[in-house]
Amino acid sequence: MENTEHKLRRKDRAAEAAEAEAILRDGVYGVLSLVDSAGEAYGVPLSYAYADGAIHVHSAVEGHKLEGLRTGAVVSFCVVGEAEPIPEKFSMRYQSAIARCEVRELTGAEKLASLEHLVAKYAGHLRQEGTAYIAELESSTRVFALRVMQVSGKRRK
Repeated sequence: MENTEHKLRRKDRAAEAAEAEAILRDGVYGVLSLVDSAGEAYGVPLSYAYADGAIHVHSAVEGHKLEGLRTGAVVSFCVVGEAEPIPEKFSMRYQSAIARCEVRELTGAEKLASLEHLVAKYAGHLRQEGTAYIAELESSTRVFALRVMQVSGKRRK
């Protein structure tokens, strides 16, 4: 993964690539930003799993989000880790990561593995039940890998 080509104004708040990747890995949810078929910007909060250099997300088989999740499309995915107001400084203590990603729809064994990443992240103690849940809903779910092409992170301690 390479760092983003955009210049960060506050270089003193830049996170190292490994820290940005950790924010992606450990975040609870992220916001997927994409462009729909009408050319309109669209952002949607999602649960996700980060594994093997990709952000794994799932979707229903139809809906607005799918318009921007075309295979080969480039999207942005943002995760805010910890955030805490610092009232006396009129500021915020935070950590965040933004990834530029290429979209690829997964099928077959890759789709199942991606869904297993999601179960492991959010319900790791329920693996057996998660496997049954995946089998039950696999046909009514589309799964995408957002291959991280660039990532940047920012934080204020």
